[in-house]
Amino acid sequence: MALLGAIILDNRAFERVADFLKPNHFVTIENEKIFALCVALIENGKVADPVTLKDACEQEEAIRFAGGAEYIARLVECAASTFNAGDYGRVVCDLSQPSGVHRATK
Repeated sequence: MALLGAIILDNRAFERVADFLKPNHFVTIENEKIFALCVALIENGKVADPVTLKDACEQEEAIRFAGGAEYIARLVECAASTFNAGDYGRVVCDLSQPSGVHRATK
């Protein structure tokens, strides 16, 4: 949540994880979907922020189920420093490796 919040607050945080972090590295489906939406927006030269994500989030069932725009606001509240985004991204990536951690779904 802290990493996603950082990316949403400052899209430059994405630069610190773009080379290695993929949507399927996230444990929860809603975070996977939000990261994928951020990637799509940023890679297309657009801003990924609460306003631009709002409409896209309403179309994703998993994100709506998690709370939609309210969930995005919670991510922003949990935001980590963009400076630490690379480290947080590595943690997300490492935790996604086969080690008994199973994908959580709501």
